[in-house]
Amino acid sequence: MRRHQPLVVRGEDGHGAAGLRCATCHHAANFDAAHVPGHPEWHVAPAAMAWQGRSLGAICEQIKDRARNGNRDMAALTRPHPQGPPKLRIAPEFLWLALR
Repeated sequence: MRRHQPLVVRGEDGHGAAGLRCATCHHAANFDAAHVPGHPEWHVAPAAMAWQGRSLGAICEQIKDRARNGNRDMAALTRPHPQGPPKLRIAPEFLWLALR
């Protein structure tokens, strides 16, 4: 897993700390020149979705857990989302966004 640069913290609302909000760098669309992904609702993943320190098996169970994945079964997880694919190029550790 890559560390975020610059170092960020969640903040009270999950949108970064005062003075360094997510929207400072992450805008409504990707900024390809700097390889900065974007999305209108960009925010830090909920702490409950963290994968760091978990085994691949634990991550797999988390993705399949309907209580944590928007009540999606395996078929729903593997077909295109009704709103279309995420418009982001993101690292695998941020897959939670694709499961919106």
